[in-house]
Amino acid sequence: MEGLIYLSGEDHTLALGELKGAMRAMELGHGILSSSGPLVILDDVPPIGLAGRMGHCRFSGSVELTAEADPGSIIMGLDLLLVGVSKEEPITLIVKGVDPENREERKALSTVLDGHLRELGLKVKYRGGGRRLVVCLDEIAYIGWVVEETDRRASRERRIRNLPFERPVVMAPSLSRAMVNLSGLPAGSRALDPFVGPGGLMIEAGLVGLECTGVEIDEEIAAGAQRNVEHMGLSERTDVHVGDSRYLPSLEWFLERAPFDGIITDPPFGRSARIEGGSADGLLVEVISAALPYLKDGAPVVLDVVDVAVLERLEGLEVTESYPVYVHRSMTRYLTLLRKV
Repeated sequence: MEGLIYLSGEDHTLALGELKGAMRAMELGHGILSSSGPLVILDDVPPIGLAGRMGHCRFSGSVELTAEADPGSIIMGLDLLLVGVSKEEPITLIVKGVDPENREERKALSTVLDGHLRELGLKVKYRGGGRRLVVCLDEIAYIGWVVEETDRRASRERRIRNLPFERPVVMAPSLSRAMVNLSGLPAGSRALDPFVGPGGLMIEAGLVGLECTGVEIDEEIAAGAQRNVEHMGLSERTDVHVGDSRYLPSLEWFLERAPFDGIITDPPFGRSARIEGGSADGLLVEVISAALPYLKDGAPVVLDVVDVAVLERLEGLEVTESYPVYVHRSMTRYLTLLRKV
């Protein structure tokens, strides 16, 4: 039986890259049969845990059958699928599509299907419990059941303004989770964040089971990151240290924790990001160069940069994937996966 993933976020290319990384991290053998906008069709039903792990996913499901993408064919498919389904169990109907311009068409289809389900004597709900019936429209209609929905409320609760220690211009939890998943690191892996800031990346890494070490040069920010980590109940998986990441090998605790399975970090950028007269890009090159000997061969390095030219200065690393994230007309960030060669 085939499965489906319905992605979220503004950039479905990034979300698809995150999905592939999450499947590597979970050591899944699923193959991607097709992808169109937010809809991804897999060669098997995704397990519970995959959608919930992702930052840019709405739900996963099974594909019980396919039909032509017209109301009559979809209704015939539903009649086959719903044979034997208890009329006492409520059903939530979800109609999605790959073309954002067809919203009104999907709304009309949802109304037609809702009426048909009620004619069959089924209890249709749009909130609360019950089985969740999904119809996804592409060139054909994929019909099945939702396996897992993501908890978007939990992600919103992890926004920096809801944590004990707040700093402006902090990456959203969904984007931080995407960076963690791009690494493809499985649970139990040891990750390094040499620019920990208020700890958003460490939190997302810890929540998917990574052991994460963070370094922050500012004592106040390091203490704040520790409070945020403790607030999320992740103290056993994460540790925050005050230090200058340019000189990692001189730090005794660093050598005790090396080697690391990968780096996931959001370096400082912008005109205000200056260290002793140097540039933010120069700082990034220094820090990665200092850490690279303590990474395992083939280890992933996931960075958020605003100038892709700096990637050419990172010796010993090969760019594997890079995804632009639009911020405003004068700034685009690039979430980039590199590997140690």
